Amino acid sequence: VRIQFHMDDISSVLMPTIYVGRPEMPARPDQIRVTTFAELDRQPTAQAQPMPSYPAVLARQGVKGSASVSFFVDDTGKVRVPVVTAADAPEFAQAALEAVRQWRFEPPRKAGKKVTAYETWTFDFGTTRRDS
Repeated sequence: VRIQFHMDDISSVLMPTIYVGRPEMPARPDQIRVTTFAELDRQPTAQAQPMPSYPAVLARQGVKGSASVSFFVDDTGKVRVPVVTAADAPEFAQAALEAVRQWRFEPPRKAGKKVTAYETWTFDFGTTRRDS
């Protein structure tokens, strides 16, 4: 994210970009490198992880869909800055966001040290998901 402000005495202020990418791709100097769950020593164990409720209005109508939420897990295991990145209906987005806000994990670790890590989860409502 880059934000520029133009004012009388300030020509610009550059905020660092958060970079989530492949480990072999180095971040630019104006980027902050974020560890993903896949790069951790092991997946952090969930201490609290309620799943979203299927919105009753959409369930009655037989509406199926999904919602994706991206979030950080800080070095204490708390979920920070959850954001809906995709949703088939606003009700799915709200249900997914409310659930993820309640999640707690053991602290993520990389090379044995506590870190903040980034993850995205997709929730399916009214469908059976099969991985092939």
